[in-house]
Amino acid sequence: MLFPLALAFQLAADSNYRSAALREFVERAARQNRSAPASLLSYRATVESELALIVRNPEGTEGVISVEQVESDARWRRTGEFAQHIIGYRSQASGPFSALSFLRETWLVPLLYGNRIVLMTGLDRERRRRPRRAVLTAIHPLAEDRDRMFRFSGGDTVFTMRVGGRAIPIVRVDVTPRADAPRASLAFDGELEIDAIRHQLVRMRGRLVVINAPLSVAEQGFSLHAATRAGAEDRKGRETLLKYSLRPPIATERVLLGPDGLVRVALKKPFSDGTVAIDLDPLSLLCRLAATVPAPRFHTVRYAGVLSSHAKWRSLVVPKPAQPALSDGDDGRPTADDAPPRARSAGGYRPWAELLRRTFDIDVETCPSCGARMRVSEARTPFFRNSS
Repeated sequence: MLFPLALAFQLAADSNYRSAALREFVERAARQNRSAPASLLSYRATVESELALIVRNPEGTEGVISVEQVESDARWRRTGEFAQHIIGYRSQASGPFSALSFLRETWLVPLLYGNRIVLMTGLDRERRRRPRRAVLTAIHPLAEDRDRMFRFSGGDTVFTMRVGGRAIPIVRVDVTPRADAPRASLAFDGELEIDAIRHQLVRMRGRLVVINAPLSVAEQGFSLHAATRAGAEDRKGRETLLKYSLRPPIATERVLLGPDGLVRVALKKPFSDGTVAIDLDPLSLLCRLAATVPAPRFHTVRYAGVLSSHAKWRSLVVPKPAQPALSDGDDGRPTADDAPPRARSAGGYRPWAELLRRTFDIDVETCPSCGARMRVSEARTPFFRNSS
């Protein structure tokens, strides 16, 4: 029984690599990629970048509206200084758009050494007052924790590079993020081209993708996490779930009842005039909290883009309701009761019957005895006699 167990353990250990030789090759490249060589003090390079702006059409297809070619002068020093200066530019666009309007920081990656790939580094010196964006960090495919994040395949020599009279065989390694990564992170998905003799990384070509945790997904700005559960015997988990579901509208740490009967509510952020708290009587506080409770059958979800009510393309993406089939009367013609209801006008007026149905769920146009539709035959105004 020991041999099958040992074989199963070896297969599980090498599941991230196509072969043992590829595992050894990637390990050597990872050791070389730990840090920049001591002899590398600085460099200066001319970099050509191609930027594109892509829009998504209502039909789901994507189109390029702008293609820009940028030539930059990049300078790096071992002390951490990195500068990118644009020295050449040309574009082909269908409108007054430019990717440079959104890229206020350098988009170049200074070094490919280390366990992480740092993006959007540097700061625009001409716009110092502008708040700096958060630095993006992606997991390097040659990082120390790579086995938890990536799967490796390939390992073939694809071409030979000749630099300075030296022939450098290049090995291409395909990198794919694992679907069962332990945590959500930004990772590399693509190809690595590595020097087969010195095991140094020559080039990376691919894209950056978000690795979602198990039972979670993030698409188009929305995230769903279903990996956390509370079992029947998990008292701590159930307590946490109830605290989250029954959380108050204001944190209890920010509410204090004073000796004068007023309720002091501490603010999250001070007002511009320096106010850090407000005092309210209990009834006024309850009135303000009640105003935040939505009315019955009131839509709390607001739609934007093509799903908004006044979007010109809404009719192209929102399906139309099916029209009910008309039944034939005694004379073979459709009856009036089977006709579809008339569409409400674009104005804000609503009939009183519709308001009663929406507010109190009372349908006054339906006969309580036979269920047939009723119509207004006569309307009377109550007459009040003045007793004086």
